[in-house]
Amino acid sequence: MVTTLLWTAAGATLTLLGSTKPASALNNGVARLPVLGYNTWNAFQCNIDEDLMLETAHLMQSLGLQDAGYNYVNIDDCYAEKNRTAAGDIIEDRVRFKNGMKKLNHQIHALGFKTGITKDNLGSSDPWRDRHSEHNKDARAICEDELLALSPEIPTTVLNLAGLWGGQRSGGVHFIHGTDVAQAIVAVHDSFSLADSSGQRWIVTDGRVYDWWDLVYAWGNRVTTKSENELSLTSIRHRGDGNLTVGPRPEWVTELMLEHDVRALPRGADLLRRALDSREFWRVFGMVPMKPLLDG
Repeated sequence: MVTTLLWTAAGATLTLLGSTKPASALNNGVARLPVLGYNTWNAFQCNIDEDLMLETAHLMQSLGLQDAGYNYVNIDDCYAEKNRTAAGDIIEDRVRFKNGMKKLNHQIHALGFKTGITKDNLGSSDPWRDRHSEHNKDARAICEDELLALSPEIPTTVLNLAGLWGGQRSGGVHFIHGTDVAQAIVAVHDSFSLADSSGQRWIVTDGRVYDWWDLVYAWGNRVTTKSENELSLTSIRHRGDGNLTVGPRPEWVTELMLEHDVRALPRGADLLRRALDSREFWRVFGMVPMKPLLDG
């Protein structure tokens, strides 16, 4: 019997192209610039309303950004009510978007902009996703679905390291040590029929959700004894004991914490917006992650 196992890492697709011929393109004026625009998340996260969106659009005009090709005004997360309608529809927050999303879109379009909106976590207010949650239907998912459809004639399974449930890259990140990737692959290979793994897609992480603000803050405070000439960093500070400390990353994070009223790190899953639950994999295959923490 032939068994097939595909392991994929989030965002870890590498394509190498080699050619001795020069690239060619149509000289028809299409796509001379990448898609340019503004998205609310980095500056405002959930602190958005219709007045802010209109003010932003007017500023983009007055500052000349629209003339430079910035044509999109995009609303990110937190624009919707927590609960959907009885029909399952997502609706805008009745307080912060009191005049409705339709009118706001018309107003922004009247200024000559296009609009976009985020439906993070597939519209769910719950940041937690497991392998049974609805996932993004992108080209990667289609390829995985085609592979899984070979089962049971050809038993297959997929291990996703974060996988298709990522949504937008936000505050939460997930990791898994190579040692645990290895033990996961060996466990599935040795017990392929366990819990009907054939034709199944699994999430595999180290069981933790990391806040990238917290990581940057901690790593930015590392002390090294290397000389300044040996460090290819843009900002290095001398300590009184003669060692060097790398920065100013902690200060950057502190500014973000003040700006977004975050009192302590790490932030909760509700602010990180993405939290993946991989407990089922470890339970079914009778293991626990051997490297559950990043090295300090």
